[in-house]
Amino acid sequence: MKYDEEKLIMVVGSGLTGLMCGLKLKLLNLKKQIIIIERNSKIGGLYSGLTKISGIDFDHGMHLIYTSSNKEIDELYTKILPKKDWHIYEGNKKDIAGIYYNGALQEYSQYIDLRTHPLNKIKEYVESFNSNLKKANKKKFTNALDYLNSQFGKKIVNKIHGPILKRLFGKSLDKLDLIATKAPPLDRIILFDTSIMLKLMKSKKLRARVAFPDQLNLPAIRENNQKGMYPKKFGMTHFIKKFEKLLKSLNIEILTSTNILSIETDKNNITKVNLVTNNSKKRVIKVDRILWTAGWLGIAKLLNIDTSDLPFEKGPEVIYLNIVFDKPIDTGTLYHFFCYEEGFITHRVTNYNNYCPASSKKGKFPISIEIWPSKNPGISFILRGLLMMSPLFEII
Repeated sequence: MKYDEEKLIMVVGSGLTGLMCGLKLKLLNLKKQIIIIERNSKIGGLYSGLTKISGIDFDHGMHLIYTSSNKEIDELYTKILPKKDWHIYEGNKKDIAGIYYNGALQEYSQYIDLRTHPLNKIKEYVESFNSNLKKANKKKFTNALDYLNSQFGKKIVNKIHGPILKRLFGKSLDKLDLIATKAPPLDRIILFDTSIMLKLMKSKKLRARVAFPDQLNLPAIRENNQKGMYPKKFGMTHFIKKFEKLLKSLNIEILTSTNILSIETDKNNITKVNLVTNNSKKRVIKVDRILWTAGWLGIAKLLNIDTSDLPFEKGPEVIYLNIVFDKPIDTGTLYHFFCYEEGFITHRVTNYNNYCPASSKKGKFPISIEIWPSKNPGISFILRGLLMMSPLFEII
């Protein structure tokens, strides 16, 4: 494809962010020339889907799309797929999630319910929480420990959050960023019954710490109208294929299996990008601008920025175990649930049928189990052996 290179914008990375950037830029000015660069063989990132099993395109675990509550951005989804082709989940049905905790599947909330502990412990936790609440103030937090202590008090954090996060990430709370408490959600707890919470929810300070104990009947006290979206046709890969077709119809070029060798600059302005494909074919492209949506370490390396003083650790290894059952599994109304139980290597289980009925066809009911070997390192080698023998596994 030939370009007017003074107007060319290059988007690096074809995850959902990169694809949406490319589409929005083109719609803002159809004369703009856009090229999307992707180092992998297919676009979409974690939305691209996994190998078919029994004729089913599995997602990478749970992959609802959550809208931004920005009309200009959210309308793009219905440019890719018509509104009639989406499941749109609003209010309390945006994301119905639970946890496996204290030996039981908790269907009514994704937050830890301290009411499941012995009565004497519950009393201790309530007293500790109330005492901590009186002195809790907003401040900048340097790590997960500071944040959680401010949320709940040391007694609850030491007994509940510390062990769970240690199993998840293999580190003590003072070594973790506070983002580790947000997904999976550990930034609230359940302490009180519905009748009490209906009164306590009037306090913003309490709502930020204590969860309502019945997610499907949560009062409509929300700061935004964010929605959950999933295509009516099962498999995010179908959405990505539609997305790719739309981009190409707008003359947006997409280069897959392509790496950036170097970036040339002139007076701190990027002027040229040197590319190479997986068949060793090289290409030089002059650009007006680059939008980088891939990992920040990549752009730092290409611009010769020294990052040796910045801490960076790779996230936990994830193994996706995808299973097709001959009958539905019973997870209530849950779309997915996290596992906090000691000794388990399961991180999350997704029951696709609960938010996309089309996932189940001809008596086949797919679920996905996300496994974190780091929760029990001794079993990692066994899983790797299974991975080599079975198409049911994919390691990320």
